Amino acid sequence: MGKNTTVTVLFVLFFLYGIIFILNSGFTVSGKLHFSCFDDAMITLNYARNIVRGNGFVWYPGGEKVEGASSPLWVIVTAATHLILDSDRYTPGLVQLVSLIFLLIGIIWLYRLGMLLTEGDVFLSLATSAITFFYSGLFYWCVMGLEVSLAFALVSITLFEGARELKLEKTDTLLICVLLALLILTRNELLVFCVFFLIIIKVTSVKALVSPGFLLGMLAIFLTVVGISLFRLLYFNEILPNTYYLKMTGFPLILRMSRGLYIAILFLKDLSIPLLLVYACGVFALVHKHGARVTILLSIPLFMYMGYSIYIGGDAWEHRGGANRWISPFMGLFVICVVFGCAQILESALLQLLGKSSHRLQGSAHFKKTLYWVLLLAVYLQMNLCGKNPVFPMIEMLMLRKPMGATVLREQIMIGDTVSEITHKEAKIALIIAGTIPYHTEDRQFVDLFGYNDKILSRGQGHVKTTDWSKYVEYGPGLAKYDLAYSVGKLQPDVIVNLVGHAIVEFEKQYGSYYRRLIIDLPELNKTALIWLRKDSPKLNKEELLRRGIAL
Repeated sequence: MGKNTTVTVLFVLFFLYGIIFILNSGFTVSGKLHFSCFDDAMITLNYARNIVRGNGFVWYPGGEKVEGASSPLWVIVTAATHLILDSDRYTPGLVQLVSLIFLLIGIIWLYRLGMLLTEGDVFLSLATSAITFFYSGLFYWCVMGLEVSLAFALVSITLFEGARELKLEKTDTLLICVLLALLILTRNELLVFCVFFLIIIKVTSVKALVSPGFLLGMLAIFLTVVGISLFRLLYFNEILPNTYYLKMTGFPLILRMSRGLYIAILFLKDLSIPLLLVYACGVFALVHKHGARVTILLSIPLFMYMGYSIYIGGDAWEHRGGANRWISPFMGLFVICVVFGCAQILESALLQLLGKSSHRLQGSAHFKKTLYWVLLLAVYLQMNLCGKNPVFPMIEMLMLRKPMGATVLREQIMIGDTVSEITHKEAKIALIIAGTIPYHTEDRQFVDLFGYNDKILSRGQGHVKTTDWSKYVEYGPGLAKYDLAYSVGKLQPDVIVNLVGHAIVEFEKQYGSYYRRLIIDLPELNKTALIWLRKDSPKLNKEELLRRGIAL
């Protein structure tokens, strides 16, 4: 089998694995197959579907114009997906498939980057691609329908083009300008990467600051930022997405950054000191072989966005371990440096053991390849054995259980079905998990208790959970703001779903007399769920409630 055929077969196998993973993430509700993306992605799907149906860029039909989805380009991509198939049961699965395709595009360009850097070493390039593809900290966030897949693809293509320009002095200025614009439209914070990238590949002296390539790139960045800002101002009456105000305002900076630093330390601890030393060897090998500019281009972005993660307080799902959503698009660069490091360490070790005799080195080829496999397998295992339950990512990747959150998503759909049955159209539903129920429960209004889709809550004050030292590590980005006086007292939802923790105690104390607790059975999950019904609500289906033996 030729090298090209081997590469093609392996990428096809990657794709087939992704398909099986997506199918495994599906579940049944009342005997019907459903697919569901990660709940944050489901928020985006709500906006996308409403755009396609002519309801505007809103969370639910008739809702306030709020940019609760922070990736404009991913909204466009998922809206296009709804043009192909508009089904609450199957469209999320199609979005997962599109996400898988973007992940594979990124992996293919990472392979090309590896081939460029290793001067055609197929084995090392494929090893880089395989370790990155099966890295749970990237794979999960991509295949569960988030914009991470698009960010990873664009980052990989952009870095390949940059390395090719630095190595081969081949430039495609128009393509680079398009890539920079798409990156900014994918995520606001990628603006920093775009400026960094442009400086590294275009600026070699002060005179280069007025070179056509640099100026055109900066113009593309400027026009994209101005364009999206004007759209936000005209449509949402805001300059920044709602999630910026939600996560970056109303909470003490020191508590936010201390939590981000804590998460960064846990991330590096999971990677381990030996693996970081191998990474450092790879960086030195890159400097020796390709020079400083290529090495800076490929090594700095990961730590740049680790710094960004520290600044914003990390992510809300760090317990699963591995890279979070801000760092994961750059993990391919980490793998490239680690693979380079493994190669450097192995070559040096063989030279020390076998000397410089060409006959002895040639005879060691099989032994060398075996050592490569052992080293790279150890790298993969070390990268994936992470989090509070270190074996969970491996169990997830082996598909021995459903992906993280799949059971919760299934539960939310079941709760949504019950809420639809016991309420009339236009009933107002308050919830915390803001993506799944609105997507599966139409003709209702919704209240977002955590403020992702609410301008007032997002600008409010966050709650510090404790007063002891643990307050420095317990901030939950996007999960710290709630105001029951506003969400319940003023907006008066007909049904409340998913109250948690201290909010339940506060709610029961202030508003418990106005609502009736209702425990609903979820027999398919062998569990129950607690919701609250407003006693004087005209939007409740009294006949259905009486049929169920429920009196208000």
